[in-house]
Amino acid sequence: MDIFWNSGEREKVQGLDFLNVRSIDQAMEKQWVAGITTISPRARYLSLLPWALSLYYERELKAQTSVQYDYQHLRHFLSRLEVIILAASSLTKPGESIPKTTSILGRDTHKNLLLQLQDSGYVELEPNGGGAIARTYVRPCQGFDILESGAPIKLLERGRKLYDAKQRLLAGCPFIDNLFTGGKVTAEDILTWRDHFSITGLLSAAGTEEKNLLVSFFLTSLNPQNEPHYQRFRGTLKWILMRARENPSSPGDLIAEEYSQCLGNGLNANLEAVRVAWVNYELRRRGHWGLELLLSAFSNTLKTLVTANLDEIISEWIDEDEIPEYLRSAIAIHNTPWELSWKEFLASIPENLLLHKTPSTGESRNSRPHIQAFLGFLLVVSCWCHSQPWRENKLLRTFEKGPLDFAFEILDQAGGKSIVEVLSQLVGDCAVTPHLQTTWRKMGNGQKCSLRFFWDGEAFRSTGTITMPGFSGERLGNVMRMLADLGLLTSPQKGKYTTTEAGQAVLAELEKIG
Repeated sequence: MDIFWNSGEREKVQGLDFLNVRSIDQAMEKQWVAGITTISPRARYLSLLPWALSLYYERELKAQTSVQYDYQHLRHFLSRLEVIILAASSLTKPGESIPKTTSILGRDTHKNLLLQLQDSGYVELEPNGGGAIARTYVRPCQGFDILESGAPIKLLERGRKLYDAKQRLLAGCPFIDNLFTGGKVTAEDILTWRDHFSITGLLSAAGTEEKNLLVSFFLTSLNPQNEPHYQRFRGTLKWILMRARENPSSPGDLIAEEYSQCLGNGLNANLEAVRVAWVNYELRRRGHWGLELLLSAFSNTLKTLVTANLDEIISEWIDEDEIPEYLRSAIAIHNTPWELSWKEFLASIPENLLLHKTPSTGESRNSRPHIQAFLGFLLVVSCWCHSQPWRENKLLRTFEKGPLDFAFEILDQAGGKSIVEVLSQLVGDCAVTPHLQTTWRKMGNGQKCSLRFFWDGEAFRSTGTITMPGFSGERLGNVMRMLADLGLLTSPQKGKYTTTEAGQAVLAELEKIG
């Protein structure tokens, strides 16, 4: 019978960053993507949002001599716009193929309205939830000097340019008033004006001026204080366009290839800053995934045992030696070598251990705890091995009191210890302790409990909560999705992008800017 102190709790807490390490990854990546977030993948919203805000502000000012900022009223306006964007991106004329509606805001919220539109030929634009355009895309708009966050959100010069470019083309659009008042909008009208609102409409004639403005905003800063921020983003753009010109690539391909090239071919003192940054990011992601796997193995084993100390949990692992085929093919090791010393273990592992390929997060999550523990251990060790030349030459970013940095110190000092002793110290000091510290700190700050276990006397007790290890969510894919929306990369085919002629022209311009 599984009975735990938090069983029956109605609200389950995910606690995804349960070691406080993913924030490190995300902060590193954030510096190179100009405010594009993990939830903002489509470029069309960067022009639609400033247009909508400017239209809303102007109408409100004309209607009243004194305007009180009313976020709920604005949200209803933006919710209606979401329906128009979704409909314009989904509706087709006879003979057209059905478009993909991935990453369009309101797809689930407004699905009944979309069905109504398809069945009856019209839709009633009434507030129906949604309205997330502002909070989702204000940050990337801010990153490109289009908007300034606040209450209300402020339009900058670039936002006004986008508004002017769009507003000139919308003269006579029959449903603009409906964004304010609600009411019936026909499918025929939406189809007539869809290129002005469709998520893919930047590549149409109606979106050409918007697209050109956005491309220019991606390349040059408006504020001299933002130039360092822009230099980093231009470095990322140049890197993407160069790599995708050579080979069709997914975001994961780009990062993994850079990691293996830079860490597997000896130290290159002339690496561009952008390559150093993305290798640092990937190394952190892999190392942090390894630590999360160690925590998952610990908490999942403890969930079975209910109460145990660290030695008892590790004993459960070392009694097993089976390695599944998916892991054997990645590491060229057939049995868990728990009986080896640290030095013997280092001598036995391949030089390129997990350098070119790592098992999938899905496979690792579904593995038994002793396999999770071994894979987590291998990931941390491989990062430590591959990064040593970078550490010696101070190319690897360090974070004081970071769990992975502490793990590297433990491995530096492993000396004549056994592999089990090293594993025990990594689990205790770099997974168990950081989880407890992180959770208590969050709870002390009023956040919800995400505790997987707690210390009780001389043993740990499980809370019965499952731990799901994995990579941090990345923003690079959203950067590439936006570049495809702007015509600089092809639309993804099986997740892979290729640089277009327009992208090569931008690459040439980037090489001039430097």
